[in-house]
Amino acid sequence: MPESKLRTVHIRYYAQLKEALRTADETVVLTLPMRESEILEYLASLHPAQRPIFMSSRVALDDGYVPSERGLDGFESLDIISPVSGG
Repeated sequence: MPESKLRTVHIRYYAQLKEALRTADETVVLTLPMRESEILEYLASLHPAQRPIFMSSRVALDDGYVPSERGLDGFESLDIISPVSGG
């Protein structure tokens, strides 16, 4: 199993989260590697009022969604994409 390490990560928010948090981004310290669900759980713990939105969001890295079971490591920024509706 890979060794855990602390890493400062730039998080960018879009759609509902950007609006609800009233910010487009923030910097957090994560213990990597982490899976998508663990990242979303951690961010939801920082912003409990937005938990439902975080738990229905996806994590994107390098212009694509990450597989939910993949342990993520070796990155400096992530995009959190909350659900959007179109018409």
